[in-house]
Amino acid sequence: MATHSEHVGQALRQGSVLAPAWVLYATIVVGAVGLLPTLRGLFHTWSTMYDYHHGFVVAAVAVAWLIHVRRRIDASPVRAVPWALPALAVAVLAWMVTYRGNSELLQQMLLPVVLQLAVLSALGWSIARVTLAPLAYLYFGIPIWENFQPLLQGLTTWVAEHTLLLLGVPTTVDGHQVTIPAGTFSIVEGCSGKRYLMIALAFATIAGVMHELRARAMTILFVATTVLALVTNWARVVTVIYAGHATNMQHYLVAVEHKTFGYVLFIPLLVVIVLIARRLRSPDSASADSGRASERVMQASPTTWTATAALLVVPLLLPANEGDTPAGSVTLGSLPVLTGTWQGPLPANAQWQPLFVNALAERRAAYTSSAGRVEVHYNVYGAQAPGHELVYFGNSVAPADHWTVVGHSPALAGGPSVTIARDAQGERWVIAQLLSVGGAVTAQPAMAQILYGMRALLRPVPSGSLAFAAPCKPDCATAQQAVLDFWTGNGAQFANLIPQRL
Repeated sequence: MATHSEHVGQALRQGSVLAPAWVLYATIVVGAVGLLPTLRGLFHTWSTMYDYHHGFVVAAVAVAWLIHVRRRIDASPVRAVPWALPALAVAVLAWMVTYRGNSELLQQMLLPVVLQLAVLSALGWSIARVTLAPLAYLYFGIPIWENFQPLLQGLTTWVAEHTLLLLGVPTTVDGHQVTIPAGTFSIVEGCSGKRYLMIALAFATIAGVMHELRARAMTILFVATTVLALVTNWARVVTVIYAGHATNMQHYLVAVEHKTFGYVLFIPLLVVIVLIARRLRSPDSASADSGRASERVMQASPTTWTATAALLVVPLLLPANEGDTPAGSVTLGSLPVLTGTWQGPLPANAQWQPLFVNALAERRAAYTSSAGRVEVHYNVYGAQAPGHELVYFGNSVAPADHWTVVGHSPALAGGPSVTIARDAQGERWVIAQLLSVGGAVTAQPAMAQILYGMRALLRPVPSGSLAFAAPCKPDCATAQQAVLDFWTGNGAQFANLIPQRL
């Protein structure tokens, strides 16, 4: 009789709208509504960025995964964690700061964090452990992978150079340009292997889950997938370059297209990943979808869930980012007249023209000394909004249409970031840049967005870019020293030209 009652109670519980799975789904829906601008940004990214077209599949897999583990969720004990509410509040506040700072990437990075903390506070640790992997899976569709691109691009260039030399092909490398006797190849962003890596890892995750791999086996699968994805991409790049060498640039892969060749290599890679996952599967693997929760902790706490839902919808109270302020509301300081070690202002060199979309005002000039000539550029933005923001993919001190970034130097404490770039004529430049937000100066774009977001929670502040540049004459070391000397002596004066208040 007791056993029969337990089965009836469990059946009623799973069929009730108060079942843990339904509470979980309601929590995620409320979170999605509260963070709707982030979802819109993700959909736009997936629609417009080729490397992230798979984002729709990632979202569908995450949703299907949460539905698939419904029995595990309903069989897990529910024990609300009220002390997780402060952590959720901090995460929501961080999201609001990144929203006001117009940082779509930081918003998107916070999305799984906010949802996971909401699950923890409303339903407890047992269910949070079940939802951790499906929610974390969303990161395969979030463009955090762009941060790995410079490393992967450099690694691909290095491997291509040394492999070609081993094959007897005379090779010289300048930045990411590989020159062989038959011609020059540019190892562009699409050749870095970033897309290979993130899609292969996303596929490996599903393969590991389907084969019920444990933590150690899953780690081995991820390591093997990473190595195989990188090696496959390197083989693709080296093969294309060698084909150009062997056929004097007449091979189909060089003269027509090589994307199809990439797909030909990638499909076998996916097959190998499945075989590795199958090989790693333990014979005694068993699904954890069964089990019965304690009757004492079946119900979610209405009070904690209400508090969780309230925190999730707080972002709806935040006004939408509005358009930029009228041009007359921000005044950019005039170029200073220097008559000491450095003299100027002089007319700017037309070769270097930084691009900052929709800046309210900008000024350019040059200053000279016995150490050389330094170009100066600074600008200002008012209240930031999408398309009217200091940190924006279209903004650059070395515009991608005509310039090629060769390398970066780490920023010194309190100093500018340094970029080495090559202009359209092939001449190298040293460019140092700082960002000013309401009088606070930083060399890090992400920090500038955070600073602006924190200030803009109360009211917007002006922000702008300050950049110094010099051609590498006679060499880049001399040019960099001249730029840094100019910054040391005059940087604070120029930074003050960007207003601190609207």
